[in-house]
Amino acid sequence: MALRATSGGGGGGGGSGTVTTVSVATANGLNGSVANATTTPAITIGTSVTGVLKGNGTAISAATANTDYLTPPSGTALLKAGSGGALANATAGTDYQAPITLTTTGTSGAATFAANVLNIPNYAAGAGSGTVTSASVVSANGFAGTVANATTTPAITLSTSISGVLKGNGTAISAATAGTDYQVPITLTTSGTSGAATFAAGTLNIPNYSAGGTVTSITAGTGLSGGTITSSGTIAIDATVATLTGTQTFTNKTITGLTSASTVLDSSGNAYAVGYRTMPQSANATGTLALSDSGKHFYVTSGLTVPLNSSVAFDIGTVITIVSNSTAITITPASGVTLQLANSATAGTRSLTSNGVATLLKVAVNTWYVSGAGVT
Repeated sequence: MALRATSGGGGGGGGSGTVTTVSVATANGLNGSVANATTTPAITIGTSVTGVLKGNGTAISAATANTDYLTPPSGTALLKAGSGGALANATAGTDYQAPITLTTTGTSGAATFAANVLNIPNYAAGAGSGTVTSASVVSANGFAGTVANATTTPAITLSTSISGVLKGNGTAISAATAGTDYQVPITLTTSGTSGAATFAAGTLNIPNYSAGGTVTSITAGTGLSGGTITSSGTIAIDATVATLTGTQTFTNKTITGLTSASTVLDSSGNAYAVGYRTMPQSANATGTLALSDSGKHFYVTSGLTVPLNSSVAFDIGTVITIVSNSTAITITPASGVTLQLANSATAGTRSLTSNGVATLLKVAVNTWYVSGAGVT
């Protein structure tokens, strides 16, 4: 197809002009028509080729069936692919299994399948039953047995032909080998008086170790004294060693390792916490009393808080002294703590004047008394 436009005006070589009419040339399998060819052309394209089309990059032409495309197969049967990719009708029994017909002819014999007919005989119920006339036991896999009433009501008794310890392999039983399959009985001996115990060939030897020994010397300065002891003798503890019983006088002795839970008993057996001969100054700077402050004094310029027993479990009878260093401070009980002013019905937060001294005494789980110079 080619479009043809006719122009008017001069024929110079400038390439410009005016289209006066438009037409369609029939070519390459295409044709067309033009409406309003001289004013507002409307082109309609058509083709002169009938059937399935093919193109070659320039023109179109009629495609050839089974060369340029596969023709639709005829009929309504199942389809199969033929040579060259063409589709054709499939043949039942050749290209696919035709529908099977089930029959139940006969009462015995094997099932058959022929000409698309599957026949399974209608076997009679109980066809495999019979009558046991005698029962017996075959000796095999290490087992044997006898049968009483073998032809009526058999009673089978199983036994084994193997003597000794048995082992199984998942099928049969056989005699186990001592020292390989199981531990043979152990013989205990006590030869010798020293060295390590031994175990060989089923014999365990544990030497008859001597229960005695020899003390050859006593180290000086241990508080112990005594001579060489071979079998029996006496080791004495001298007066330089503290004993667990009796009464002793300590002179210039240092006791270490005591904790806050250590106590001293009086003559009546009453236990008292170990305290100080002096009143050490607390280094606690947290602002809240701690267990390590028991029996000590604070020399502070800021207030202190008395904690609940559930937070810091001071013993009843704990005494703590507070000295205000040139600054008035407050002593505040935590919520749930009673801080009672001595010789007064007043309880609660207390003030301590500058250079005042206050003493706290715990009298109950969450009750403290406070007294001293400058306490209000």
